[in-house]
Amino acid sequence: MDIVVALGLILSVILGSGIVFALRPKTSTVKFLLSFSGAYLLSVCVMEMIPEVYGALAMRSGVFILVGFLIQLILSYFSDGMEHGHMHTGQHSLSMAVLVSLFVHSFVEGMALGGDVPHTHFGQSLLAGIFLHKIPVAVVITTVLSQGTMKMSRVYLILAIFALTSPAGAWFATHAETLWMQEGFLVPVVLAVVSGMLLHISTIILFETSHDHRFNAYKLITILVGVSLAFAAHFLGA
Repeated sequence: MDIVVALGLILSVILGSGIVFALRPKTSTVKFLLSFSGAYLLSVCVMEMIPEVYGALAMRSGVFILVGFLIQLILSYFSDGMEHGHMHTGQHSLSMAVLVSLFVHSFVEGMALGGDVPHTHFGQSLLAGIFLHKIPVAVVITTVLSQGTMKMSRVYLILAIFALTSPAGAWFATHAETLWMQEGFLVPVVLAVVSGMLLHISTIILFETSHDHRFNAYKLITILVGVSLAFAAHFLGA
């Protein structure tokens, strides 16, 4: 696993938590961050991940993408949608089911960055997408935990575990690939599964961040900026 990948994934959680402790952002600001990250993630999935997966797995890729979508659907049920920035009004604590679901999602997400993926243009786009996605999620998690009665030492411990789960997933995928019976098969399968997961998350984000599922001008511009940056990164690296 590339040290840059690990540091980037950890930094995203540090930035998200730091935003909460330093700025106490408004809910509207978090929604803009989510809209931007959701648009960028969706663009990376459509332009980078899915073509890459189909190139490696051909017709089998659709099955694994659907599996990933369903896995995320199940995780979102237990996590109350925290991985796409959903937070109930007045929520001041996180149950064990929510935390485990968030950790599992983060671990599997990190697995997509295993092997040689981070050294490709596609891998760099994926890393940027996950980085942008984890910042607002870290903001939401930190906001909920810091508003409750939990000791700050425990809050920091939970955030540390959350920060390390994605690098742990990347490390696991990198080393498991060398032990896999069919070399070169594990990482494409993980990419397909994560594609399905991110498709679920990104589309939910784009609708949940809008009141009554309607886009106002600011959110529309935010989404278009996210898509445009992913579009530019794709063709500049092509």
